[in-house]
Amino acid sequence: MIKDMIELKGVPISHGIAIGKAYLIEPVLFDFSISHIEPPKVKEEIEVLNKAVEKTLSDLEEIYSYSKLSELRMFFENMLANDGMLNRIRYSISNEKLSAKSAIFKEGISVENILKEARINSDKINDILGIFHLLTKNIDFVKGEIKSEKISVKDDIQDYILVGVEIDPTQFLEILGKRNIKGIILEKGGSASHVAIIAHQENIPSVFSVKGLMNNINEDDIVIVDSSKGDVIINPTKEVFSHYRAEKIKIEGYKEQLVEVLKKPTCTIDGERCNLMLNISDPHEVSNLISQHYDGIGLFRTEIPFINQKRFLTEDEQYEMYTTVAEKFAGKPVVIRLLDLGGDKVFGKLVHEDKPALGWRSIRVLFSHEDELLKQLRAIIRSNKYGNVKILIPMVSSLEEINKIKKYYKIAVEDLKSKGISINDDIEIGIMVEVPSVAIMINDFINYVDFISIGTNDLTQYILAVDRNNEIIAEYYEPFNPAVLKVVYHCINVAKKHKKMVSVCGEIAGDPRYTRLFLAMGLRVFSMAKESISSVKNIIINTHTHELKDILNKVKKALTPSEVKRIMEEDYYTFSSRQDIPTY
Repeated sequence: MIKDMIELKGVPISHGIAIGKAYLIEPVLFDFSISHIEPPKVKEEIEVLNKAVEKTLSDLEEIYSYSKLSELRMFFENMLANDGMLNRIRYSISNEKLSAKSAIFKEGISVENILKEARINSDKINDILGIFHLLTKNIDFVKGEIKSEKISVKDDIQDYILVGVEIDPTQFLEILGKRNIKGIILEKGGSASHVAIIAHQENIPSVFSVKGLMNNINEDDIVIVDSSKGDVIINPTKEVFSHYRAEKIKIEGYKEQLVEVLKKPTCTIDGERCNLMLNISDPHEVSNLISQHYDGIGLFRTEIPFINQKRFLTEDEQYEMYTTVAEKFAGKPVVIRLLDLGGDKVFGKLVHEDKPALGWRSIRVLFSHEDELLKQLRAIIRSNKYGNVKILIPMVSSLEEINKIKKYYKIAVEDLKSKGISINDDIEIGIMVEVPSVAIMINDFINYVDFISIGTNDLTQYILAVDRNNEIIAEYYEPFNPAVLKVVYHCINVAKKHKKMVSVCGEIAGDPRYTRLFLAMGLRVFSMAKESISSVKNIIINTHTHELKDILNKVKKALTPSEVKRIMEEDYYTFSSRQDIPTY
């Protein structure tokens, strides 16, 4: 029986085209039936829990061994090493006579409620609850109720499209090690989830928030994922299948060409030099990189290692971390951002708030922890052995904050000199432009700093009054908004007028659709994830700056996000067609 072709729409996550059989996953839910045990079984049930914890730790090491999400694995390991959490589960077993699975379920519900009260994004809540799913699964394994699946990718060569309502990263990585997953389509989920991050890292075409997905798909249906447009096609006709197969082959050939693109100088056809720099969160990210292919580190998010360890790192720990990166990129700039804690990036006694985006975060946290601020500044100054380190101040909203950081910087320098430590304190200090007050007064702020970095992620949410982690209003978070682009253009112009370095380090810096507009605006320094560098670079080296006036003039006259999007996509698709670049 020939099935009718079904076309659905969703939110593009990781671009590309994938074709394969539907591999359906059931929603991972706790056993909602609370079960009790007899008193003589308490000791045995606690032993089952302990063995399940051991197996879960072993599973985490294996599941995350090939992933770059080491911070998530460490977070889960810390959760399982937390005596408070495990003691609460053991208490429920011994005092309330709950089964191990029921006790874990109870603790999971408690954690979920705490996260919801703290208004943590639902994607991130789902990510965190994944550890409870794995733990309950291993309770069944220890009791012999399920067997461990030993299938490996090598045993099953069929290409699959992973299909489900939602999935946590641990479950996803586990499946990724057992099936040839070529694409992902989910009924829920957004770009803030760890699964979305993995999809980007592994270049797996993905479309999330596909309405009506589970009502229209069956196991082993043939599925096409076109994540450049957010299209999902179930049981395609022969003509549609042939078209997408040809496009997929074209894209794969293009990706092979991009490997060679990395080796070329980053210059436009008419010789305009650009710098493509990396955003990183951990020094381990640069260990296997060929540094010659990149122009430096445009944004080192220093807070992630702190969050992984659930504490403030010592000065020596930070010094080693920063020195590793500075040494790897000796002769190229390494921009180290001061701790951007707060909001949903918290540990220890840091506060969860109702409105974290507008609350006690970033530089405001640092000023409340002067010793930790000085410790970080001393570590950064000590790491400047190669003279390539720069300091970036996040979340600035007033000139007083810049002057205050400079005061602390002088104190840190004097501290080191008084101890007889040899240092190179000739370090440029710049600011993130992400709060509207700075953008409005950029003509004044620019005189107090050595460079600026435009953080379009936060800048967009503050200009548009849209919490970028709130999926309910996700449609209103629109970097194509003319107001956002006018502010970015203004800041670039002011920086160039004052001969100060300006970069864009938000997500849109790595989106090829924006590249030619940014070039037209005069931007020459882009900072982005490693995965985006080659695509953006290929746009730059095939562009002549004289041809960009038209797109800039059109965007300047546009009044709505949809109008801007149409102009930019028309330019991108026309350019890509001319250069034979797939628009995936």
